Amino acid sequence: MMTDDSEGDTQDPQITARLAQTLAQAPTLFDRLGVTARAGVAPGSPAAEDATSELGHHTRILAIDHLATGLEHLVIWHRLLTGGSQPFAAHMTLIRGAMEGAVTSRWLIDPRQDAGERVRRGVALLLDDYANRRDFERDFGIDPAAIKSPAKSGADRYKELQAERDAAKIGPIKVPSTTYRFGGYGGLQPGPGRAIYRLLSAYAHG
Repeated sequence: MMTDDSEGDTQDPQITARLAQTLAQAPTLFDRLGVTARAGVAPGSPAAEDATSELGHHTRILAIDHLATGLEHLVIWHRLLTGGSQPFAAHMTLIRGAMEGAVTSRWLIDPRQDAGERVRRGVALLLDDYANRRDFERDFGIDPAAIKSPAKSGADRYKELQAERDAAKIGPIKVPSTTYRFGGYGGLQPGPGRAIYRLLSAYAHG
């Protein structure tokens, strides 16, 4: 297979075959995740325990969203590869996106933590998302007052969730960096996990 670089090097066919075999699992996993998400919470599961909190559903929803986004990166790489194109560098950012989704999902639903901590993580990550949405709207000059109900601005969503968090007595925590999440949840020892993220990010950052 020809790689998409300026030299037109040919990729080792054995490597191509192994990549194709591994990536062929991605569409299946993506579909399986969809089925699992639609099935709802299994009784007696950690997700059911989390759901006893009025804000516990955020953890499950975010974990599914991050994992689905990550898997979609692998699905697209699989389509590129089976279509006869192996990128010279772009696949590194696809791997990065896939792993970011995976480690974030694992951080959210970590079975070593109790339900209270998992719920805190879900709420904290969603607050970060709302803060970014608030900043996005500000930078684009979107007036929060111009956003009509039932839609809500990022600023309003942030304040509302913060109030709900405090009323439910869910303590605030700081969302750890993606580098930290790779170190703790990448399936490797912390040092190599962080190193892998730095390597992948080198391609993403040019």
